[in-house]
Amino acid sequence: MESASATELTDRIEPHGRTADLRRASELHPGCEAVEGFRTLRLAPGPMLVVCLWGRVQLAVDDGSLELSRGQFAAIDTRVPASVRGDSPTALALVLRPDRVRHGAAWVSDVFPIGMGRLPRPALGVAAAWLRTRSPEDADACCERIVLDARHRFCALLPRCPGSSLRQRARVLARFEQVQLFIAGHLDNVVRVEDLARVCSYSPSYFVRTFHFVYGQPPMAMLSKRRLNRAVVLLRRSELAVAEIANACGFESPCSFSRAFSRRKGISPGQFRRLHRHS
Repeated sequence: MESASATELTDRIEPHGRTADLRRASELHPGCEAVEGFRTLRLAPGPMLVVCLWGRVQLAVDDGSLELSRGQFAAIDTRVPASVRGDSPTALALVLRPDRVRHGAAWVSDVFPIGMGRLPRPALGVAAAWLRTRSPEDADACCERIVLDARHRFCALLPRCPGSSLRQRARVLARFEQVQLFIAGHLDNVVRVEDLARVCSYSPSYFVRTFHFVYGQPPMAMLSKRRLNRAVVLLRRSELAVAEIANACGFESPCSFSRAFSRRKGISPGQFRRLHRHS
């Protein structure tokens, strides 16, 4: 499959009328399920890769809820059922089971790297092409490409993790990625460094130092960035008051939210909303 044609297909994804394509895609591969629009898909326990191709979707897991936007993926391994739901008529997501995809079984048997990331544009093109293919062979190749591209994001971080072997570094990364998922699922709560350190069973000082080395920024800076990114979405698309958005994004008060927002964006939340409403 040519990457150029895959990219062209990504550009031509239509937000409506994809039911037949989704049905064909889910029938072509035993390791894939699809969710469209406001549909809720119940997910059996186990390792899975959830990829948002269009719009936004909510992924409910045992310790919180994650929001994925176009191009984002979440790799999770749950011991209890989960669910994924689209939050608009145009939402579109794929759920892949890596252990049912070629080369995916080795990924899972090694150390399944839970966490979130963003797929490169060619991989999204591959997914778009899959939704339009009638060939089981092409569908299998598409699943493999998506899984391997998602795995590449985790492999790039492994050399920065402490450990004397690949397996030890993978286990450390798995702990830190669990923290990433915890952050994404608790943006509306007050979270302290001690809470994050407890998730990965490290002391606060070791956690902060190692997290900074692996990801290039302190954990609380990443948490603040995630909260402000969520605030941007709510200011653009919701009717919530600024004080309600501050609370929904985990800030202690509207004043602290306004200070943090103005420091990063250069304008107040109210000014940003007036300039970018529904953009």
